[in-house]
Amino acid sequence: MNERTQKIAPESYVLAAVCLLDLLTTLFWVSYRDAVEGNPLMAFYLHHGGTPAFIAVKVALCALPLFITEWARRTRPQFVRSMLRFGIVAYLALYGAGVAQLNWEPLAHRAAPGGPSVTPEGVSVAVTSTAR
Repeated sequence: MNERTQKIAPESYVLAAVCLLDLLTTLFWVSYRDAVEGNPLMAFYLHHGGTPAFIAVKVALCALPLFITEWARRTRPQFVRSMLRFGIVAYLALYGAGVAQLNWEPLAHRAAPGGPSVTPEGVSVAVTSTAR
C-alpha cells in the first residue's frame, strides 16, 4: 500500500501506544505506589483537576500532534515518517529518563543494610565493626 493512501501510518499507532502506556503507568504509579508525575504541566492537571482532567489533557496533547502529522503525511510522507520515528525514540528516552530520575532516590534507599548504596554522588559502602 502506498504511504499516501494508507489510512494511518504504523508509526502513529506506535506513538499512540507509547502515549497510552505513559498514561496508564502514570495513573497506576500515582494511585498505588505514591509516585509523582514528573511533568510539571501534567502534575498541575493531576493535582488540581484530578484524574479526569489529567486524562483529558494527556489525550489531547497526544492526539493533536498525531492528527497534525497524519494531515501533513499526505504531502510529505517521508518527512513525517522520519519525524514520527524520531518522536517515538524521543518520547521513550524522555520517559525512561524521567522514571529513572524520579526513582533514583527510592532505589538508593532500598539498598541492603550494610551493603553498598548508589547515589548521584557515587557509591558508598557502610563499614561496620564486628569486634567487641
